[in-house]
Amino acid sequence: GPAFGTINCPGNSSSAITVGAVYLDGKKLADISSRGRYGQSKPDLVTSGYIYVKDTKDIQYGTSFAAPIITGVAASIFDLYKEPNLVKSIIMNATDNIGYPYHEQGKGMFNIKKLVEVLSVGETNYRN
Repeated sequence: GPAFGTINCPGNSSSAITVGAVYLDGKKLADISSRGRYGQSKPDLVTSGYIYVKDTKDIQYGTSFAAPIITGVAASIFDLYKEPNLVKSIIMNATDNIGYPYHEQGKGMFNIKKLVEVLSVGETNYRN
């Protein structure tokens, strides 16, 4: 990021879950977050790309910190359903729009509370 069209292979694959980053407030897209091209359905969603390093005042940032959050969520859901497309659909429906175009934020900011709601509704609502 932050230029448009900075999502490349493998992230631009339709089957990949591509994760952008937001600032610590969870409402503003981070400057370091890659963006898709106009009309591109990438990134798929965004989450925090900033972390505090334990026992220091150091803050590390990047989509390299955002992607593992969603990877862990995906792995947990995959253990339940074992269907990659279903897992992606469930994750994509556990987001909140933060007001950016789709090619910048995807479906929006990952929301763990919404994920719990989505999972409680049942997977039949999210099958492609």
